[in-house]
Amino acid sequence: MKKIFNGTPHSINIIDPSSVVFDEKNRKYVSANPIIVKTIMSDGLLNARLEKRTGEKINGEISTVTTKVVTVDNLPDGYDYYIVSALYLGAAKACGKDTGKFLTIGDPVYSVDGLKPMGTLTLQRN
Repeated sequence: MKKIFNGTPHSINIIDPSSVVFDEKNRKYVSANPIIVKTIMSDGLLNARLEKRTGEKINGEISTVTTKVVTVDNLPDGYDYYIVSALYLGAAKACGKDTGKFLTIGDPVYSVDGLKPMGTLTLQRN
């Protein structure tokens, strides 16, 4: 069995597709009663360190900033895959890290009103 490290701050529910419909109007997967296949608990947050610098103002009144990735947390040893946030993934790529074992949320599923995240149908390989 493959070992997965969840480096996000929350547990991730993998949801059975038979309990989900695609809401064409809102372009989201939704479910009133999602069937949870598996819950992957958080193993601790993997962080990206960013540095922000103030830029020039636009028209003298709109502030701007530039953001540069400084570093990312090291991955713990002993895992086959790492679930990471999109921010961590982008930062790791910017730092030249190997992202071949990274997974992110693939097809999120929301409550019927489209507001509350319920889980995901898939994990996206990156």
